[in-house]
Amino acid sequence: MPSDGNWVAAVRERFPDGVDVVIDAVGGDALRAAATLIKDPSRLRSADDLALASTLGGSGVARRRDSRVYAQLAQFVADGVVTPVVDQVHPFPDAAAASRTVASGHAAGKTVITR
Repeated sequence: MPSDGNWVAAVRERFPDGVDVVIDAVGGDALRAAATLIKDPSRLRSADDLALASTLGGSGVARRRDSRVYAQLAQFVADGVVTPVVDQVHPFPDAAAASRTVASGHAAGKTVITR
């Protein structure tokens, strides 16, 4: 999907009848835009903006960061259920540059920092 403002148009073109589920991790304007794409607003979830998701007819989800969640995610990757997209890999001395790329919104996948 395009990372610019055309992502909504790209989704609409591919799914003209709307999408079944929206899972948001950004909130704000991106969540508002995504909400226009969903068939049933009750299937909208946000891990970033719980109040806005509720206002739009969906709900928020609490983030849990514990070993059980990470183990389940690792199993999903191992089973091929989830395929992580790595956009960039930076050595630790370049962490500031990696952070700037993520902050700019132009990362097309995960940015990984290594030792």
